[in-house]
Amino acid sequence: MEEKIVCGNEELSGLPEYIFSTGNYPVPDCYLKAEYIVPIAKTMREHEGKNLCEIPFCQTAEVEMLHGSINNATDGGGPRVGQQAYKKLEELPMDQPLKLDGLFGEVKKSLKTLKEQGEKTMLILSGPVSILSGLVPLQKVFVARRKEPALYEKAICWVTEALLFYLEEVKDYVDVLSYADSAGSVDLLGEPVAVEMAELSYLPVLAKAMEYGMHVHLCPKLTATLLAGDFATREQLPVEKSLTYQEAILSGPTNVLYAHRCIKQSENGWNKGIILVLEPTWEKWNGK
Repeated sequence: MEEKIVCGNEELSGLPEYIFSTGNYPVPDCYLKAEYIVPIAKTMREHEGKNLCEIPFCQTAEVEMLHGSINNATDGGGPRVGQQAYKKLEELPMDQPLKLDGLFGEVKKSLKTLKEQGEKTMLILSGPVSILSGLVPLQKVFVARRKEPALYEKAICWVTEALLFYLEEVKDYVDVLSYADSAGSVDLLGEPVAVEMAELSYLPVLAKAMEYGMHVHLCPKLTATLLAGDFATREQLPVEKSLTYQEAILSGPTNVLYAHRCIKQSENGWNKGIILVLEPTWEKWNGK
């Protein structure tokens, strides 16, 4: 029986309590400013015995970049996507330049600083369905898919281009990309729509990250989508048993997708000498 996929994001509720006892980290600035993000990421890496500095600490950068509404909570839980700023796809600001002076800019600065300080970094990035759900009611997105397919594809491509821009801007500072789109999973959208989403958005983003030399780690739910679409095959990569999960990823090649388990739950009991990866079916990825 396959292990039930539990979303690691469901267990997140802001930064761990020990962070606030190690320094003066005001909320919400500790989630939003590189001057705080950098030392906190290093503290978390050291405290949790990991190999990577993982940022950002809240998944709002992509929504804010596309002119979404963000609530900078002061309750310790960190910033969250606010009320959806748009009521339908036609209202999305697809012709406006990206907003680059918010969390995106601070994440880029943090990644650069961490690399300059000799750290290994992991960028956590969301996929298009999760991002769109922070901008507009998802029901409107999938109504448009049926009734206005050109508008629907335009919106998906708009988000995808933003993600490709994001990767281009940070490519020199990222060792591992953790990519997830749990809202776009097979079990929520159904296999045909999820596979279609892979063709429109997931594959270009993942292929570009691999081209940049990043080690790409996939959410298990996204792994299921790629396998359902026959975009990749599952393989086992032997690794030293002494390695941590993050070390195993860093020790491997960058022409596969790491897909063993949720990155946020990866160290719990992991010591098997193998790591599951996806081998891309390149002909399909190239749209042939």
